[in-house]
Amino acid sequence: MANTLPSEVEALVVGAGPVGLTATITLKQLGINVAIVDKDITNKNGSRAAVVHSGTLEILETIGMVKPIVTTGFPMTNINFYGKTNKLLGINLGLLEKHTAYPFSVLISQEQVENLLRQKLKKVGLNVIPRKIVTGYSYDDTSKAINVTFEDGSSIRTQYLIGSDGARSVVRNQSHIRFADPYSGLSYDDVSTPAQTFHMALADVFLKDPLPPKLSKKSLSVHLDKFFTSIPLPSTDPKRPGLMWRIIFGYPTEGGVPHAPGIDFFQEQMDKRNPWGERIVIEKVITSSRYRVRAALVDKYWTKVGNGDILLAGDAAHVHSPLGGQGMNLGICDAIALGKAIHSHFGSKKAGIPSTQADEILQKYSDDRRNIGYKVIGLTKKLTTILSAGTGWRKLLRNTGMKVLGWLPFVRWGVAWRVSGLGNRA
Repeated sequence: MANTLPSEVEALVVGAGPVGLTATITLKQLGINVAIVDKDITNKNGSRAAVVHSGTLEILETIGMVKPIVTTGFPMTNINFYGKTNKLLGINLGLLEKHTAYPFSVLISQEQVENLLRQKLKKVGLNVIPRKIVTGYSYDDTSKAINVTFEDGSSIRTQYLIGSDGARSVVRNQSHIRFADPYSGLSYDDVSTPAQTFHMALADVFLKDPLPPKLSKKSLSVHLDKFFTSIPLPSTDPKRPGLMWRIIFGYPTEGGVPHAPGIDFFQEQMDKRNPWGERIVIEKVITSSRYRVRAALVDKYWTKVGNGDILLAGDAAHVHSPLGGQGMNLGICDAIALGKAIHSHFGSKKAGIPSTQADEILQKYSDDRRNIGYKVIGLTKKLTTILSAGTGWRKLLRNTGMKVLGWLPFVRWGVAWRVSGLGNRA
């Protein structure tokens, strides 16, 4: 389990977040000689994902990760949307019990998911190779492989190069793959229009007791009138086991969110937005981040260089609003689909199937995952529009419409189905 860089592998994964770790575990279990590198020793993304949905749990069965995630996190069946304190719409994931073995989501931080995946990675005999910053790649006709170079002067040869290195993916940029909003056409880096400038401040915190009785410890709660979301999570601090909270505040412009929001900022916002009238005191901010809501999707998840293959997954291929908790879920499903596609493609080439025919496997991965990414971005855009309708007649119309629709059984079931990710099954 050495974490030194080999000279050659069959597949190289760049980026050791949940997506890269999942892809590496999948490839290793399928018998592919794979290595994974990251620029850091540990992931430093701050507050990000906080839920694993039903569809993702089904996919995670294939690498034996369901039990660790369910036992570490908090299984949850309810997602509730409120105006201020008045409930507008309740999503009951238990309605899906006839369609899945997992009619619930699991509340668990991205940090904990990554820790569990790193433990699994060690069990399959691998470690993340840290401090490796990709500077470029090229196809070497002599070795018939992609030669990947790093900032420290080292290099590695591979048949498959997998970019799971985040929204500012070096692998994607080096491959000149377009990354833009599939609905508006705006480039990921274009922040010049209001559609691209909705912001969120996120933090994992400890709250002081006593807490308002209506602050749910068993469900994800979204208070639309106040742009405020609360999510109960298992603590990431071994010195303080039990409960921590993910709190999220939304802003229509960047001006309301400091670059590095701290406890004073979050306490001030909690005092302004707390809908219950009983003061909630933040005892400690564990980690925090500022998030600019943008949407982008690659034109393709796969391209060739020489006779080698470049594949993308996770935030390297798609980004969108965190509303609905879709990002990490979509990325993990990308990763397992990618691993299976590479395994099938590699086996086809070894069996002597012509490259053009074998490449149809990777093209299918690209087409299928892009279609799903497009649908998920559409869902999160709708949720962001609902959240941002926070004043005047738009707020009244939103709240009234959600209240009425919430009485309709087929609406409640349909929303649960979309959010769960079960509709994205292959």
